[in-house]
Amino acid sequence: ADTGLMAWVKSGKACGSTKEHGRFKARIEHHRNAAKQKALGNDDGKITFYQRYVSKDLDANTMKHVKEAKVAKGYHEDLEVKVGFAVDPESDYSCLCDGSTFDW
Repeated sequence: ADTGLMAWVKSGKACGSTKEHGRFKARIEHHRNAAKQKALGNDDGKITFYQRYVSKDLDANTMKHVKEAKVAKGYHEDLEVKVGFAVDPESDYSCLCDGSTFDW
């Protein structure tokens, strides 16, 4: 449950990421980069997730603009990643625990 009354964000699936790079790790890295690159939005007037939760690693000029906009609610690096999934208890799901899926 969303007890903090914050919006849950479904960021997509990690199935397409490669095993060598860690499936969830690649997705997390994508969001980390976007929090730096999209902190000022897309120039379409809509407030994005990355404007609400900007990276702490922004350059001084960008951070100045972020603070002037008064849109940010926090920092991307302070967010928690929650991973949800379901498995059939009758199936063999040992491959999920072999280090390839949950290694990030």
